[in-house]
Amino acid sequence: MAPRAGPSSYAGACVRVKSLTTRFLLALLMFSALPFLGFGLYVRSEVRNREQQQVVQVTLPRWADDAAKKIADNLSAAQNAGYYLTKFADQHLLAEGGGIPMFEEFVAGLFHVNPGFDMVILADAAGSVLSVTRSPSLDADELLLLQPKSVARFGWFDEVGRKGRPRAWVDRHLSPFLHRNPDKVTLDPADYSVGMAFAVHMPDGKKGALYVLLRWKQIQAVVDEMARFLRSDAGYASAAVFLCDASGAILAHSDRARYGSDLPAALLCDSVLARERGGDLFQAEDGVRYGIGFASSMAHFRGFHWHIGLYAPTRELYELSREFGRWLLLVIPLTAVLLAGLALLSSRAIIRPLRRLSDATRQVASGDLTTRVDARGGDELADLGRAFNTMAEELSESRELLRVAERQSAWAEMARQIAHEIKNPLTPMRMSAQLLLRARREDDPRWPELAERLARNVVEQTDALDRIASDFRQFAGSPARDVRVVPADALLSSVEDLVSDMAETPSVGLTFAPGAGDARVAVDLQEMRRVFLNLIHNALQACGASGSVKVSSRLTDGDASAVQYRVVDDGPGVPDDVRRRLFEPYFTTKSSGTGLGLAICRRILDAHHGEVRLEESVVGHTVFLVTLPTVRSSDGPGPG
Repeated sequence: MAPRAGPSSYAGACVRVKSLTTRFLLALLMFSALPFLGFGLYVRSEVRNREQQQVVQVTLPRWADDAAKKIADNLSAAQNAGYYLTKFADQHLLAEGGGIPMFEEFVAGLFHVNPGFDMVILADAAGSVLSVTRSPSLDADELLLLQPKSVARFGWFDEVGRKGRPRAWVDRHLSPFLHRNPDKVTLDPADYSVGMAFAVHMPDGKKGALYVLLRWKQIQAVVDEMARFLRSDAGYASAAVFLCDASGAILAHSDRARYGSDLPAALLCDSVLARERGGDLFQAEDGVRYGIGFASSMAHFRGFHWHIGLYAPTRELYELSREFGRWLLLVIPLTAVLLAGLALLSSRAIIRPLRRLSDATRQVASGDLTTRVDARGGDELADLGRAFNTMAEELSESRELLRVAERQSAWAEMARQIAHEIKNPLTPMRMSAQLLLRARREDDPRWPELAERLARNVVEQTDALDRIASDFRQFAGSPARDVRVVPADALLSSVEDLVSDMAETPSVGLTFAPGAGDARVAVDLQEMRRVFLNLIHNALQACGASGSVKVSSRLTDGDASAVQYRVVDDGPGVPDDVRRRLFEPYFTTKSSGTGLGLAICRRILDAHHGEVRLEESVVGHTVFLVTLPTVRSSDGPGPG
């Protein structure tokens, strides 16, 4: 019979169990509570960062955008009323039984509908004032002394009257029709106005002008309303709102004392004026850091280019994260204790399913989207398993849809490129046919000679079309190029033969000035002709019916390692905001076209180890520069 365990043996076993449990709990606290404390501090920092992103990058810009939309709605309503006045003037102004009194009576009724109108002026085609109607709220006796007799000297009349534009705007100003001294400085928004001018058809067929003055305090009211919202509803007691123009001059501010001042230099360059909408941080001269959200009125209304900004000190914007941090430091110790207890009870029930889910996640990450986990049961882990299985299935479907979308996108891009490329050969073919028809109709004695030359041109362009089709058939790989070493000026001469009849009117001067001497280049003639045809076609379109285009070649200064070709036109030039995007695919300023021309030119030049760029552009002088490396007679073809 086995001996029974005595009391001393039982007590020793209990001590050993308790000792192991204690050590396990101590180890668990050390390896869970301390990391949790670090995690809590990290979460505190992340909450602050997320709050900054949410408030500065999302909430403040959204509120600024709302204010910009309200301003745009006010201006749009006034603009629609102005158009309505214009239509009434066009139809009834000088009609029998109507005339000026009828028009003034109609305007007087409009003042009651839209209290934001201060004055409506009607002028004929010479600028002589036919009618001045003021809001009943204005001092009519005082303003009679400022009664305008002619508005011909004002820019808005020149825009809609002489230049015939349908509408012109005058930004915030002191109106000479309401103030004796329009150049004075005032901090009262009620003194300022916004002007709208509209073209009006006169009975003699010329265009007069209808000018409407709007009260600036309506715009200031939107700024004040947003400032009250920020300070009362949002809880940002020191918040401020401003409205500035494209130069950074403040047009409206929740603090009237800021009227006429400028934004800080940091905001002018880095934030408000550089982007259409967004948020940022900046530091004031007194060292206080602010968060700012801003939006541009251009997103809602194209009459003006204003920027609306909302800003408040970061100590107010981030009050939520600081409060969260204080509570977090109190909650972390208690949570650590609860975590240790729950870990003891739940480790076995949680670790095994999570390990299976982790293994399945790694398999999905490695690309096996057929992986599934056991999701039987109704607890949270089963729900997680079912969600994982759903995710894996959706990822599988999404991957297949993405493959289809990529293939469709590739075909669409290829189609656009083909459509653009075939335009270049078709242009000289069309011109040749037109010239041949004209020569035939006019019985030009050179008709047989022209027919033969133009037929050759058509054949060459047909070959070019065939080459384009071949290139796109090989689009999946590298295009096959027929690179030959040719004289640099011979390349220019071959282009001259193709484009000699491209000018749409005889008044367009198209000249070629070869000057590269004996220099030779290794090129695919068809591809380089496409480059020059595209540049010359763009230049002819830019300079119009009476301009001139010159194409020249020469060696680089002090070096014979490259040939420079220049395409120069006397058109209006390339705007500054367009230059940086000229060679982007699908970017175009024309009403038609795919925007691939200059992008294809750059790709061809890259393949030939050359370069194409806009060298210079001012009004009356635009230069596109094409640079190709030269080769010696003994050299083989360069680009592949």
